[in-house]
Amino acid sequence: MSESYTKLMSSIVHSTVWSESLATKVVWVTMLALSDRTGYVGASVPGLAKAAGVTLEQCEEALMRLMA
Repeated sequence: MSESYTKLMSSIVHSTVWSESLATKVVWVTMLALSDRTGYVGASVPGLAKAAGVTLEQCEEALMRLMA
């Protein structure tokens, strides 16, 4: 697995996503950390849930909220 760098801007806390649930924010930041330079996140939903430390149900809900 290759290491990559994702810049985290301080403005993230002013994003509309920041008003979402804690699980949604954690899934979002986890996806930012896992994404490649094109934004692709190579993870299954269960794998993403495990990486984020949330339940499968929380991850699925977070993904639905982020896609809305």
